[in-house]
Amino acid sequence: MSSGAISIGGVFSRTFASLFSNFVTFLIISFLILLPLPIFNLLAGGGMASPPQAIGVGYLIAVLINMVLTYAAMGAVVYGTVAYLRGNPAGLGECLSRGFAAVVPVILVAILITIMGAIGMMLLIIPGIIVFVITAAAVPAAVVERPGIWGSIKRSAELTKGNRWRIFALLVIFYIVMMGIAWVLGLAGLPVLVPDGSIFAIIVLYVWSGVTTAFFAVFGAVIYHDLRVAKEGVSSEQIAAVFD
Repeated sequence: MSSGAISIGGVFSRTFASLFSNFVTFLIISFLILLPLPIFNLLAGGGMASPPQAIGVGYLIAVLINMVLTYAAMGAVVYGTVAYLRGNPAGLGECLSRGFAAVVPVILVAILITIMGAIGMMLLIIPGIIVFVITAAAVPAAVVERPGIWGSIKRSAELTKGNRWRIFALLVIFYIVMMGIAWVLGLAGLPVLVPDGSIFAIIVLYVWSGVTTAFFAVFGAVIYHDLRVAKEGVSSEQIAAVFD
């Protein structure tokens, strides 16, 4: 077993290659699974698309729904990404079935990470950042290896050790890129960062959530893949062999 370092450029290269090669499939997955969110937002008079001054119970419920659905979609996209990296792109039905097979542990892992990260952010921010770096590979581990809820967290901690500064840099670059795109869309008149509760804002939020969910899922899957290749010397075929 080696303790090799992952490549920041390599992660982004494989992320974009995986995303664009499966763009339609991954977007359909995200949009299908996230569909209850805009429906709830419409019924709640805005929900997550409410303006900042109108945030209330409906907004908080929408946030919870969004988190659950987002990670359900991520599980399916993670499977599709790992299959693509092996050289056997998965179809829509296979991604959905494999993703839903792991949906409960994925959501529970995500909730645990969110709680740990929120507590860490309240403790002067830095502990929260450390949590998110250490757990960067937890959701993919839950989908691929299924070691259990806490086992996925521990597996991620094991994989990220020795590469955490690189993962931190990857996460910073990712969020800068996504916030930059959101800012440009805002300048173009799309209510991404500052929603107004309108039907248009709900639709924009839905589309934006679908795209970012697919992107982040692929990004996380590639980080997990590259960490295993670098640290354990396994191949893409061996990583995906658990699905056979």
